[in-house]
Amino acid sequence: MDYITYLRLLEEMLGLDGYLIIEHTPPEKLKAAVRHIRRCAEDVGL
Repeated sequence: MDYITYLRLLEEMLGLDGYLIIEHTPPEKLKAAVRHIRRCAEDVGL
């Protein structure tokens, strides 16, 4: 999934008050998934 585009659009539509939920991710991969999405958020300035 293109999280950079997704996060940009989420911010445009909802502002910084929106939520992002990580679903269908095994517990052992959750920390890596959170790191990846946070990195993408930093790349778009969020």
